[in-house]
Amino acid sequence: MPVRLSAIGVLISIASVAVAIPTQAQTTNPISGHWRTADGAAVVEIKPCAQTLCGRLVWVREGADARDERNPDRSRRSAPICGLNVFSGFRSDEGGRWTGGSIYDPEAGRAISGVSLGARGDALTLTVGRGVFAGSETWRRAPAPSRPCQAR
Repeated sequence: MPVRLSAIGVLISIASVAVAIPTQAQTTNPISGHWRTADGAAVVEIKPCAQTLCGRLVWVREGADARDERNPDRSRRSAPICGLNVFSGFRSDEGGRWTGGSIYDPEAGRAISGVSLGARGDALTLTVGRGVFAGSETWRRAPAPSRPCQAR
């Protein structure tokens, strides 16, 4: 009988490892990478920054000469948006989403807070607000641009 219990113990151990491997893979950050915005006008690279996520524009349809013309700080309006940090402060919550950060929208010239991020496969969903006041947008995973912006 001890041999049989040992065999069962080995099978349970193997099954535990098989279950743990996908779980570990899922706990890695699925949001890191390059994402094309819903309108296709930009690619944002999202990556870990200490305990948070941050992101910067690495490609914009308008080209490297596009400027942050709507920035509320007049002194920054001549700065290029290519390479601009647009995501900051997102922290992982227990539900697998990233919350608490903000996104700077150069088209509107303002930062948007109250955004949560969730990735599933090749889709990244950005949600702002809750309930009937919520809105969302889906971005798609993209390859690294062949002609990225210069890092700032």
